[in-house]
Amino acid sequence: MSEMKLFLPSAAAPARSDAVRFPDKATASRLLDHLDAIADAARAVWADAGASRVPRARAEAAEAASQILHLLTSRPFNSQGKARIAETLPMALQRLRRHTERRQPIPLYLLFNGGYRASPFGPDGNLIYSPDHTELMLLHQIGRLRAAVAGIYEPGVEFHIVINNGVAEWVNDIPLERTENYVRELRMMILHLGAAGTVRVLVQSELPPSTPSAVPPPCDAGESLEPKSHAMVERFLGRRCGAAEAQARMARYEAAERTWFAALSRLTEGQEVVLLRQVPHHGMLSFRPFPGGAIRVQNGTLGFIAGDGPLRPKLVTSESFLKHQVEVFPFHLRQLPAWQSSIPLDSDA
Repeated sequence: MSEMKLFLPSAAAPARSDAVRFPDKATASRLLDHLDAIADAARAVWADAGASRVPRARAEAAEAASQILHLLTSRPFNSQGKARIAETLPMALQRLRRHTERRQPIPLYLLFNGGYRASPFGPDGNLIYSPDHTELMLLHQIGRLRAAVAGIYEPGVEFHIVINNGVAEWVNDIPLERTENYVRELRMMILHLGAAGTVRVLVQSELPPSTPSAVPPPCDAGESLEPKSHAMVERFLGRRCGAAEAQARMARYEAAERTWFAALSRLTEGQEVVLLRQVPHHGMLSFRPFPGGAIRVQNGTLGFIAGDGPLRPKLVTSESFLKHQVEVFPFHLRQLPAWQSSIPLDSDA
């Protein structure tokens, strides 16, 4: 086990509670203060981004597009090296320029998750169907990007968080009712932060047809999986499975993703959207879901590394949970003072 100590705020609990360590009171207080500051900062950045506009020099379309691309590919937001995305940059620049020439908000689409997250405690842990500080950090990142873009291009960006819950239903038998509830809570979080004007959630199950997985694409079981791929299947299935089932579900996933991406491409055709993923992918820019992140946050829950300096975010997955010393801090956003005076996540407002 690594000497690195991770603190994991989590509303869930591992199946084996006897194997869990809990932080001391001082550390728990430090974590609460840190999470409260994140919530305050997230709301503040959106308030600033939507506040009165300061007149600024109007950048030429080409210059504005170039500066926005520079932001999108800068280290705070992008984990890819410039050499890896060299082929993607001309298309991205062209699409950005089309919008800057028309003085329109730039549509960014982040292919995010299936409307749930895997447990950081392994396949024996419960899947996570409620957004928490993990999604809060994503929204903070989006707010930072929007504020930075608005400083050079006043129309700014429109950010679309894409949820492919139809894929999750067909591949992993995840009920649409559960993923649509995740979406409802995520939208309440966006509203709470004051970001609803420019951050939207595009949901596969809300598009026609209403049940996108009703006609699954054909697929074949494929070859046996490597242990790491098998573990990934179990991670998102939420339980252990045999080799044959893992092969079949991986084949389903690959076929369903191709079908969904084709549908998304048709949906956004002609809109000159810029597509983003959390991790490097051919033809797309990456977008860090939290500062320093270069991983899909649906793999687990955001934790923090404690050292002499500030707490640093690090995703805790079922794999890293076993590798590091992890102390679990029972936590819900409603514990934060920054959250208590606002719209509750379970509100129907």
